[in-house]
Order: sequence, then structure tokens, then C-alpha cells
Amino acid sequence: MGTCIRYADDCVYILKPNDDRDKLLQRIDTFLNERGMNVSAKKTRVTATTDGFNFLGWYFKVQSKLPKFKKPT
Repeated sequence: MGTCIRYADDCVYILKPNDDRDKLLQRIDTFLNERGMNVSAKKTRVTATTDGFNFLGWYFKVQSKLPKFKKPT
């Protein structure tokens, strides 16, 4: 479910339109709890890629007319 982009302890999950975000968040929470860790509520955000997001100091946004990432102008 989804595609994970990870660098150290930072992750971005890209979901397809029919993927269940709540199910993914539960799977992540279970995975981390088994290892004595948890998801940071302050740092966790669910957003559409067309709204844009920051990751590792870079800003990413999927343009609605072009179904791929493009550097904002």
C-alpha cells in the first residue's frame, strides 16, 4: 500500500486515490510500537500532493495538469 520515501527517520508515503490512509497510519503505528517507538503527532501530516509538502528542506507539489512532481516557479 503506497510508496514510501525514507531518509533516516523521515518518511513520506505517496498513496494512490483508492488507498486507505487510516489503514496505512495504523500499520505504521503497529510497526513502530513493536519496536518501542511511536509516530510523532506534531510532525505527522496527511495532505494531498497537489497541496504541496516539505520534506528534508525541499518543497514538493504535484501540479494538477501534470501528474508528476515539478519544481515550483
